[in-house]
Amino acid sequence: GYLAGFIDGEGTISMFGPKPGCMGRRISPLVFIGNTNEAVMMYFGHLLNVGLSEKLLRSGKTFFSLRLFKIVDCRCLLQAMLPFLRVKKAQALIVLAAIENHRVGGVFDRDALDRIAYLNTKGVKRCEFTS
Repeated sequence: GYLAGFIDGEGTISMFGPKPGCMGRRISPLVFIGNTNEAVMMYFGHLLNVGLSEKLLRSGKTFFSLRLFKIVDCRCLLQAMLPFLRVKKAQALIVLAAIENHRVGGVFDRDALDRIAYLNTKGVKRCEFTS
C-alpha cells in the first residue's frame, strides 16, 4: 500500500513502443519513482532490488530515482499494487493490458501510448479513463 501511494503521488507509470514506421511489436513499460528523501528511496530500491540514480538539483538537493523497465518486473509490481492505486490506476491498467497483448503475440496498440501520454499530462482529470 505505501509504495502504491508513493507512486500515485511521486511516480510515473508509462510505456514506450516501437518508433512510428517500425514494424516491431516490442513494448517497454516504465515505472519511475523519484524523491529527495534518500532513506525512503533506498528502502524502495531495496524492496524492488533496483539501484538508485542520483542527480543534483539547482536547489542543491540531491534527487534520487529508480526505474523499472523489464516487462516481468513491471507486470509483477503493477499487479501487486493495482488494488491500492488511486491516481495512476488507469495507467497501470493500460500498461498491464499492453503487456498481456504483447505476451500473446498481439499487435502493438499505438492508441494505448496516446492514452498513457494523455493521462500523464499535468492537470488531466485521471478519472476520465478507466482502462
